[in-house]
Amino acid sequence: MRLEYLHTFQKVVEQGSLLYAARALGISVSTVSAHVSAVEEFFGERLLERRRSGVELTQKGRIAAQEVRSILTRLERARREVAMRSTPPLRIALGNIPGVVLLPEVLREYRLLKPELELAVLIKNSSECAALLESSEVDVAVACFLEGELDAKYRCALLGRDRLVLVLGREHPLAEVPELSIRQVLRHPLVTLPESSGITRYLHAALRRRGIAPEEIRSIAEVNSVFSQLQAVARGLGAAITSEIAARSMNSGLVVREIEDFAVERHLYVVCRRDSAHPGREEFVSFFLERGRELLS
Repeated sequence: MRLEYLHTFQKVVEQGSLLYAARALGISVSTVSAHVSAVEEFFGERLLERRRSGVELTQKGRIAAQEVRSILTRLERARREVAMRSTPPLRIALGNIPGVVLLPEVLREYRLLKPELELAVLIKNSSECAALLESSEVDVAVACFLEGELDAKYRCALLGRDRLVLVLGREHPLAEVPELSIRQVLRHPLVTLPESSGITRYLHAALRRRGIAPEEIRSIAEVNSVFSQLQAVARGLGAAITSEIAARSMNSGLVVREIEDFAVERHLYVVCRRDSAHPGREEFVSFFLERGRELLS
């Protein structure tokens, strides 16, 4: 039994007509009829009743059609899996926030849909994500990038927006102050992140736009990740100007405040190079954007 005959038989069942199936497949009606006859000969039964209005499955034809559909579905799944086995992993770099807040849920759901696709995931700061993408060491990067940081060789899709907010422990002296200015905040020690961090780069750029030198920040401690920063704040080490998304995901005794004269918004992007294309990339990116936007909303 040729696979082509099974495909033709399934198309006839879907279309309910030899003529419509022939048009859909781009072959003649006589060829469609011959393929259907070959399938009926294989099963040893009449599977279709030919009528003026089209065709209808016989009782045994319904059983055969169900099995044919199952066979073709399994074969297509096997074909995709074999193709993926010979394909290198899809390499993804994520900033700390999408890597911790979004990735676990998105990855769990995507692996249920595409268990055959192998993923290689790195969680880095945004500067490192940009460098990995620039050197083609990853296929996709998900991070907050500064305006103008990515040029025309990249394809960028907006995933969501984040804001810089003031995060405090409940006992911090600023926790009960009704309105806060950036100058008030900078009088207090802050838990900071490295200069390569996307949060720090956004913070410094925003301070310079307001005529404030980043050196005016009184850093009591520099930590490697935004989540270490938030843990340090929760334990009373100091305050922090940091990601609202990260702070609200912690929900661990933190006070999140806006700074009245310091509204800074960051854009979170999913980015690919235009000159490279992993066979599994587009589907993954579409899924990540859709599910990631839902999780951020």
